[in-house]
Amino acid sequence: MSPLALSDSQLDQVMRLAAPLSVDVRAAFLERLASELRALGELGDGVVFRTASRIQRELFDPPDIIPHPGRYA
Repeated sequence: MSPLALSDSQLDQVMRLAAPLSVDVRAAFLERLASELRALGELGDGVVFRTASRIQRELFDPPDIIPHPGRYA
C-alpha cells in the first residue's frame, strides 16, 4: 500500500480526532480511515474531516464517570 498524501492541516485534524480514543482503538481508527480514504480517492479537507469524524463517533467509547454527590448531599 502506498502512503496517503495528507496535508499538515489534514494530519493535524486526524491526530486531534484520534486523541480522545482509547490507546487500543487508535490503530484501528487510523487503519480504517486510511482504507476508506484510499477508496474515496479524493482527499480534500472536508472529505478527510467528515470521514475521520464519522469513524471516531463509531469507535468512541465514553468513560463511565460516577458523579460526585457534592458537598451538601
